[in-house]
Amino acid sequence: MTPISFADHIRAQREFTLVKSIRRKLLSKQLILRVCDKSGGLHIGAKSNYETKAAQYHEDTKAYVELTCNPLMEIFTNVTNALNALKNSKQLSVKEYNRMMPKVDSVKLSYMYFNPKPHKIVGGAMGSPFTLTLANIFMWDWEKRWIRRQNSKNEIYGRYIDDVFFTSNESIEIVEQLLQDANTWHPNIKLEYNIGSSVPFLDVLVSNQQGHLHTCVYHKPSAEPDVVPFISDHPRYTFPNIIQTTLVRAIRYSSTFEAFNNERRTIRLMLLYNG
Repeated sequence: MTPISFADHIRAQREFTLVKSIRRKLLSKQLILRVCDKSGGLHIGAKSNYETKAAQYHEDTKAYVELTCNPLMEIFTNVTNALNALKNSKQLSVKEYNRMMPKVDSVKLSYMYFNPKPHKIVGGAMGSPFTLTLANIFMWDWEKRWIRRQNSKNEIYGRYIDDVFFTSNESIEIVEQLLQDANTWHPNIKLEYNIGSSVPFLDVLVSNQQGHLHTCVYHKPSAEPDVVPFISDHPRYTFPNIIQTTLVRAIRYSSTFEAFNNERRTIRLMLLYNG
């Protein structure tokens, strides 16, 4: 094994001391350090707060039960048996079979990320295997009647996972009634909607201007103009990639040259702000 350099040795010692110090403080203050389930950042909270939030979330959602034993291997066996049966009956290709077959050393139950005992029984964690596919199948079955209605009226309908966009020439009262009716189609699907001549869909702002749809980049009001600082120790290719990505997005999303120019100025200010 090649010995590490003196500088790396000093850095490793310093970081080891830092980690031990963090552990001591977490233990003495009864704190919990967790990786956030979406952003990947770190969150520090009091152990008592985590327990209170877990109990409250458990009560509000009714989506978790506390396990007395681990059913993971039983679930794993059932899934592998089902996949084997599909492959043997030629309903699943070898490529699909290999892609869908779970690995015993990497599968895990869907649980509250800050509390591994409560197991989810309603819905699924978006990071777990099959969840996105099952969600799309579920939503496809749910949205069929809506798509038929939109097609019959030559209107637009689009969906990305759980975000939906559609157009309508009917009155706001009729659209609201349709959405309220859609909320009764399944007990686990409740729509929160925004109706107007200009609405955001993901990171695109869609506007109806005299019967023509125009688009531009949408920035959430709470979003900060932050990117990786140019003085950071990231690989050099990161920084031109940031510029290229934001400009390409502006080109793709801007339906007019004016919208592109506005976004270009926003990008320039963001880059100046980050040094």
